[in-house]
Parts: sequence; structure tokens; C-alpha cells
Amino acid sequence: MFVVAMFAVIGVAEAGVRVAESRLPEPLRYFSGQSQSVINDMDVLAANGVTSRVTFVGTSMVRRDVDAARVEKELKWPDTSAHNVALPGSQTTVVQRWLLEEVVPRLKPRVVVWGISTLDFNSGRPDHPIDQYNAARASQQGLFGSLDRGLETSALSEHRDALRDPFELKSAAQGTATKYLQQKSLKARATWRLEYDSKTPEQLKKMKANHLLTVRDKQLKDFQVGDAELQAFRETVAALQRQGINVVIVIMPVPSDYLPLHPKGEAQFVQWQRQITQEAKQLNVSVIDDLVRSMPDSAFRDYEHLWPEPAREVFTPKLTARLKSLPWWSTAFPS
Repeated sequence: MFVVAMFAVIGVAEAGVRVAESRLPEPLRYFSGQSQSVINDMDVLAANGVTSRVTFVGTSMVRRDVDAARVEKELKWPDTSAHNVALPGSQTTVVQRWLLEEVVPRLKPRVVVWGISTLDFNSGRPDHPIDQYNAARASQQGLFGSLDRGLETSALSEHRDALRDPFELKSAAQGTATKYLQQKSLKARATWRLEYDSKTPEQLKKMKANHLLTVRDKQLKDFQVGDAELQAFRETVAALQRQGINVVIVIMPVPSDYLPLHPKGEAQFVQWQRQITQEAKQLNVSVIDDLVRSMPDSAFRDYEHLWPEPAREVFTPKLTARLKSLPWWSTAFPS
């Protein structure tokens, strides 16, 4: 009787969740909400036969500093040619899986432009984003990951996070549950709008103070180029090359006050830059490493990211011009 009652309760619960499914939040299966939105975008693009001429990847530095639509304008390309799928909060180990397993199979880019900085390679930080990536339901590896994804046929399992979160249930009841799949045009998919919420000068000051702590005490804490991070960089570049994809490494611009946040100061950044530039050259990929201090400090909103206008109107055109000047560019894009 107990077993019968147990299965009856489960059956009723399963049916109830299926009835309410349309009001529940879209289950977060990937590394972050932003990554899931981009996955949805790329699936739509692939379903419509859209491929990418140039795909930009990296951390939020690339996310905030490169305007894919402006790249298309500068190159006089159709408006579904360039994509920015950078993942805020990532490192090279995350980009490796993200790019090779999710992005390349969907967008099939001819060129990958990978924007990097020291925070991409730091193994000394207290947290490691790859752990979060590997723990996500859609990207969890091994037998347990496969079994867990298999359970998604059950609505109870698929929506398990929302069902145990009172806030999410409240949002569902109010009709404001989170949805990552958005209605938008093809040209707006797998790109980012360079904009920020409006803030008062006092709010900006507080935000920048908090960002200082994040960069110094997490992203760059105990900075050292990690073996896993460096190996991921090498393996990713090699994997792209084997698929005939041209790779460009860009060392992203930073403000002057980013440099002393490294434990050993600016010299540590300079040493890293030399090391990574040499690594990239040994991998036989193009490197753009002279834009690090190409933007004035006033162009930066915080310790890493440009304001939208200088990102769109100054840095993106500068980067595009450098890409066009690469010796193989005209062969890759003859018209």
C-alpha cells in the first residue's frame, strides 16, 4: 500500500507540474542564464541556416567591448555575419568547452577572435569557473551527467530547481517567471547590445569600489598562469586549426588602474603578455597585442570594461581595422 501510495503521489505531482509548466521558469541547464540565452539564439540561427564569418569569444571584456553589429558595418557585411558569444565569468578552461562543444557546431565560424587578459589564465583565484560549468546539467560529464539529463523527461526533474525555490514559484504565479528563449530578429541573435542600466554618480562610485574587490580579491588573487588554463588555451587553438578555422588572439584593453591589482603589480601583467604572445606565435596564430593601452582611462566604466560609446565607436573600429590588415584576411574574405 505504501508503494502504491508513493507512486500515486508522484504521478499526481508529475501531472500537476505538467499542467503548470508553461508558467514555470525555463529550467537553467547551462553555466549561466546568459549562456543559455546564447545557446537558444545559436539554435535558432542554425535552424535558419545562418553561419558566422567571425565569432568573438572570451570573458565579459569581450562581451562589453566588442560590438558585432559595428564590425559588420565596418566590413560592409550582411547583418548576420558576426557574432559575439563571450561568456562573462569564464576562463580559458570554460571557453574550451563552450567554443568546441556548443559554439562551433552551431555557428560554424570561419574565424574565431578570442579576446583574453590575465584573469583568463589565473589558477590562484579562490573559485574556478570551470567547476560551475562542469556542474551544470547540460554540460555535466560522465555517466551521472548522462543519467541526470535522461531524467529531464520527467517534468518534476526538469523543473526541480524552481519547485524548491519559493521566489521562483511566486514569480510563476505572478506570470513573471524567467524565460531565456527570447523573441527577436536573426540579426540580434548571438550578439550583445552594448548598454548598461542608468546609475547615479554615487551608485557608480559604489559599483566601482565593489568591482575593485572582485578583481583584486578573486579574479587576480594570487595570480599565476595555471597549467590547466594554459593547456586549455593551447588545445582550443589546435582544435580550431584542425577544423580549418582561422584564429586571432587579441589581448584586450585595460585601464591603467587594472595593472597594479596584480599581486606583483604591472610587471606581472607585462610578463604574462610576453608569455602569451609567444605561446600564440608558437601555435602559429595571429596575435593582436598592441591594443592593451589603446583606450584612455576615461573610456572605462570600471576596472575592466569600456563604456558602450567608446566600445562601439572607437575600440570596435580599431579592432576591425587590425583584423582587416592581417595578411590572410583578404584570402579568407575575398569580397
